Amino acid sequence: MKALLYTRPRIDSFYHRLATEWLGEDGYTSMSDHTGLEPIDIMRYFYQAQREQTVRFSNIPLNSVDYHMIATRCRYLRLVSINSAVRHINAMWLAFERIFERVQPDVILGPVMDSYVLDVADRVARTRNHEYSGLLENMINGYCRLTNRGELRPHRTPSEDEVSSALAMLRQKTYVPKMQTDGMATLGSVHPLKTLLTKYVRDHVKMAYFSAKRVFDPCNFYYNTAASVNVCTSLEHLRYAKFEDADWLQQVTAARVANAKIIFLPLQFYPEASLDYWGTSLDFAQFERVVLRVLSGADPKHVVLMKEHPTMTALRNPGFYRQLAHLPNVILAPVNVPSNTLLDHADVVMTWTGSVGFEAAIRELPLVTFGKAYYDTNDAFLALDNPADLDKLPEICRRATIKFQQAGNARKPETLVREMLRGLLPGYVFTVDFTGERAVQGKAEVQKLAASIDAYFRTCGTGAHPVRPGSMDASALGLTEMASRRAA
Repeated sequence: MKALLYTRPRIDSFYHRLATEWLGEDGYTSMSDHTGLEPIDIMRYFYQAQREQTVRFSNIPLNSVDYHMIATRCRYLRLVSINSAVRHINAMWLAFERIFERVQPDVILGPVMDSYVLDVADRVARTRNHEYSGLLENMINGYCRLTNRGELRPHRTPSEDEVSSALAMLRQKTYVPKMQTDGMATLGSVHPLKTLLTKYVRDHVKMAYFSAKRVFDPCNFYYNTAASVNVCTSLEHLRYAKFEDADWLQQVTAARVANAKIIFLPLQFYPEASLDYWGTSLDFAQFERVVLRVLSGADPKHVVLMKEHPTMTALRNPGFYRQLAHLPNVILAPVNVPSNTLLDHADVVMTWTGSVGFEAAIRELPLVTFGKAYYDTNDAFLALDNPADLDKLPEICRRATIKFQQAGNARKPETLVREMLRGLLPGYVFTVDFTGERAVQGKAEVQKLAASIDAYFRTCGTGAHPVRPGSMDASALGLTEMASRRAA
């Protein structure tokens, strides 16, 4: 078995360590679109294809819907014209054809898909009966998982002791997924001074650096992410707390006295793979637009309780918070209030695919997902797939409650956890900055994870797995709607 790794700065050390434990130093090679990082420079192949303007472009097996799907899901290609996006996609397609022809990999492994580069890599791999497999941490501590477009890949049978242990851990009042605490420690903070340095100062330095790099390398999409919508560009971004409701508990209590239903809708990090690439309907990928549309249905009998995602603090546009502040029957709890505390006050929970949704499910709360959540393997939750539903919050709550009552064994906590564990890999490693003391302490977990990955591929093979309907094709979305949304 031969693996081709895709890496980026800060995660390359982890993937090299993992692949060496799994296949040995001669069992893999590596590529990156960060020039100079890995032996195979994706961008060199990309620019060569662009310069050629080869007739091969006309034979690429993509139609107009495919191009729009790839462009709409990519945070960078959304910012350019469709004609420019098509040129990027064509050149990247040819680049990966040539890379795969050179390497002949059995497995293509890296972080989860969050750009057109990986989307195209996967599509080219599928023409060869392979696929791109993304590795990520999981909400159940001690596990990771492999996925392509969010799907859960059942491949093992957990013991009943394993199920009981995981369920008991998840039900702890103080439980926090380790991936969240590691992410906060490494990627961001809610401490005012740390936020100033790690977000405001850092983002200004990044934008200046990437803007300069674009002069010499205009098509590298990483340099173009300087135009990202979620950057800490002003001091107002740091004052997000002024929009929070310190008296959230009093407001919830008052709503309860008035016999209102409390809907908990946690805000998610965006843009992110779980919305752009895991979503089974692109109609719901415009995160803030969808949230505001749902909130317009809040009324005195249906109060929406919200909380910001910890790593999104100081990154979301303050204009979004100002819109929330003007909406009646909407409560924005402080970001430092634990989600478990807010779940205690909820009648219904609404989410995309976040960990809070699964934690709500095992607490036996009615759950609504925008599109189908990857852990909804037995159709146990209300999965919205029609944009018209977003305007009917009271009806959504009613349907979610009925779905909860009718789901029966499919949504028992033990069933949900067992089904989740069937698709997880024993072994947990946070991939960012896996060097120094962290690498020493994580050696045993890397070895465990390497053994789990080896067992997975020997059980499931290295061919292409089916993706969830709507996560790759346009089954839930018409070309006209896609084009109009890109134009907007």
